[in-house]
Parts: sequence; structure tokens; C-alpha cells
Amino acid sequence: MDLHELHRLFAYAWAALFVVLMVAAVFISIGTTLLRARAARNWPKARGTIIRSELVPETNFDDPDAPQILTYPVVEYAYEVDGRKYQSRQLSIVVGATPGPAPADLIALYPSGATVPVSYNPANHADGALDCRVPAKVARFMVKTVVVILAVGLAGIFIFTPAGSMLREAMSQLWRH
Repeated sequence: MDLHELHRLFAYAWAALFVVLMVAAVFISIGTTLLRARAARNWPKARGTIIRSELVPETNFDDPDAPQILTYPVVEYAYEVDGRKYQSRQLSIVVGATPGPAPADLIALYPSGATVPVSYNPANHADGALDCRVPAKVARFMVKTVVVILAVGLAGIFIFTPAGSMLREAMSQLWRH
């Protein structure tokens, strides 16, 4: 094996390692999210009160020539566990995600002053949520991410490895006949 072939083999190994690590990271992230959601279904519940529920405008400057004003739902609630008071804005068990409804519908679902059940983590009472399901849009995003990473990984294998060059050669033979 000459130095050029060794260098190429080393590059393939790094590319394969990168793909494997990316897929593993995505699967670990998805698995952690799903395990958290599953555990949260059994969390105890406390009675909470919505103390703030409004649409907050925010200017999006992605296009400096045409800034957009977007509205985001802000729902804040208070609850009490073992005599200690907590406040949170966490709607979904998936951190950073909002449940499925549109922002205005979400505000209507959780109006100020409403009494709501709050699920809280028995190991950390400050970790509460109003909805313990994985939002459908998050689940769809997870599936799409896995599909894209696997597709890119497989494409990379077939484009940049000897197996890929054999496949390209076989396909060119088919096209010639």
C-alpha cells in the first residue's frame, strides 16, 4: 500500500467516524428527549395559576430591507409544592418547544388567571411543565433529522469510498449498453 492509498484510507476512516458520531449524537439527543417525556407522564401534579398570558412582538431582522414583526406566546404560571412557590414559563416537557397550537390559540388555551395542572419533576420541583407530551412538530423534526443524516452518510460512503467508485463504474457500464 503506497502513501497515497494510505492517506485516502485515513480520510475515509475520519469521514466514517464523523458520520457515526453525528448519528450517535442525534440518537442520544432523541433518546434523552423521549425518555424524559416518558418519565414526565408519571410526574406528580400540582395546581397552578396562569399569571401572564400574552403575545409578545419581536422584530426579526433576517432581511434588513424588510424587517418582520413576529409574535411569540409568553405563558407564565405559578405553582406550589411542599409549601414552596415556583414560577415557570416552560410549557412543554421538551425544553424550548411550544405545544402544537398556533400562538394565539395557545394564549386562548392558557388565559391569565386560569387554574391549570402543572406536572413537576419529583427530583427537582422547579422543573415543571404544562404539557408532558413530545410536540408533534418536534417528533417530525427528529425523524427528518435522522433521515437526512443517514442519507448524507450513505451518500458520502457511496461517493467517496471504493464501494462508491465500483457502483459508479457499474452504472456507467449500464448506461453505455
